[in-house]
Amino acid sequence: MSKNNIKAILFDKDGVLVDFQATYGRATREIIQQLSAGDDGLFQSLAVEIGFNISDNYIHPSSPLVGGCALDICAVWAGVLGVKNSREFQVNVDGMFKELTESGVVLIDGVGTVLQDLNQTYKLGLATNDMEACARAQLTHSGIIDNFGFLSGYDTGHGPKPETGMAEAFLKYTELVPKNVVMVGDSAHDMHFAKAAGMTAIGVSTGPLPADELAHHADHMLESLSELPFFLEQFQQ
Repeated sequence: MSKNNIKAILFDKDGVLVDFQATYGRATREIIQQLSAGDDGLFQSLAVEIGFNISDNYIHPSSPLVGGCALDICAVWAGVLGVKNSREFQVNVDGMFKELTESGVVLIDGVGTVLQDLNQTYKLGLATNDMEACARAQLTHSGIIDNFGFLSGYDTGHGPKPETGMAEAFLKYTELVPKNVVMVGDSAHDMHFAKAAGMTAIGVSTGPLPADELAHHADHMLESLSELPFFLEQFQQ
């Protein structure tokens, strides 16, 4: 058996495959505008509390939009709006994000080619804290969904990251053990999720979190997904 017999790769979506700021900056602004309904003060409060910079549509790395799921995002906005953080409210917010990001999704340069390359050798899966329907819509629109035999969102039934349910489901799907799988992500949640599941945690610096900060949580760091094929070849020698 080789030093590292990697047979499958589990990916995060935003910041790894999808350009997070380009895809979600404009969408977040439009959603805040809809929720504030013309109230400038409320617009400011919703933006500040979620870590959104109005001047340049920039989402701060500490924002729940980065590592969290709709449950975390809606908890913040419901508090500002003074409404119940109900299932109905969560579905409404999820629906707005899906509508605004499906056609507006921007892939990180080279992702499509890299996935096609990796798909020849490894089983590929996706584990995102986005909702499953939104992830499927974005990946379908961008033409890369056929690379993934496994796809799970926070609402698929396995729980959100950093809980390990999505990792366990992927292992069951692939019939592999954790040492045969690497997880590629751009957040501390991703790295903690991978390590808790026994997988190798690979960080990429294409997401909102600064690379030096992410490196503290990762087993290995890459500048982008384009480095992954060569890294895996070397990793297994």
